Amino acid sequence: MQEMEDLLYRLKVADETISNLFEKQLGISLTRYSILQTLLKDAPLHQLALQERLQIDRAAVTRHLKLLEESGYIIRKRNPDNQREVLVWPTEQAREALITNPSAHHQAIKTSMNQILTVEESEQFLATLDKLLIGLQNLPI
Repeated sequence: MQEMEDLLYRLKVADETISNLFEKQLGISLTRYSILQTLLKDAPLHQLALQERLQIDRAAVTRHLKLLEESGYIIRKRNPDNQREVLVWPTEQAREALITNPSAHHQAIKTSMNQILTVEESEQFLATLDKLLIGLQNLPI
């Protein structure tokens, strides 16, 4: 029992450390960074599809998209075929900042992060986290 509590607490601390790293070193939250990476790969996306893919609640995704839009990183428009849907695209500014011409500091941070775990360790850790998430979601409560 204590091992699971220790594991969950360490996950919380790791999450806070990662969040602080992104905010302080890259100037963007990990969630907004993930939103941009997803959009750069698969845009345009419906706001609902983005919310489901990243497992973010509706209010939070709206707040993140508002901040990204105010910063000039995304564009949101109503779907002309269905006015109830909102489509989201990354801007050229986002593409420039994250793909075409990222800052040297941004590149250095990403390179350093990628050296923490080996490919095998990353794969094993992902598999373990997936197993943990599925197990937690299926707990008989």
